[in-house]
Amino acid sequence: MSGGIFEGGPVPQREDVLRRQEARLAAAVNGLMAGPEGRAFLRWLLALCRCFEAEAPAPGASPLAERLLFAEGARQVGMRLLRLLEAADPAHFPNLLLTREDDDGSDGSGKRA
Repeated sequence: MSGGIFEGGPVPQREDVLRRQEARLAAAVNGLMAGPEGRAFLRWLLALCRCFEAEAPAPGASPLAERLLFAEGARQVGMRLLRLLEAADPAHFPNLLLTREDDDGSDGSGKRA
């Protein structure tokens, strides 16, 4: 008696999950690129991420300091995106969290939940 949670269907392989996630993200980017507002958003996000600028920690900084600076930069982008969602419509963020499109269990990080 297996009684497992996966009884009744095959377990999706990690590659399949990642492939579906990449397809959803590609569709989202294609949707954004289809209109001027979406393209403006992508340009804003790339500029916010400073993708085309090079910076370095102070000379002699530890590897931990380098990782911390990088993580803080990523967090800053996320916080700006959260503020943008809130400003556009206060219901966007709660609705984003409630959306169940990721039926494969992926949290967007490539790791299984």
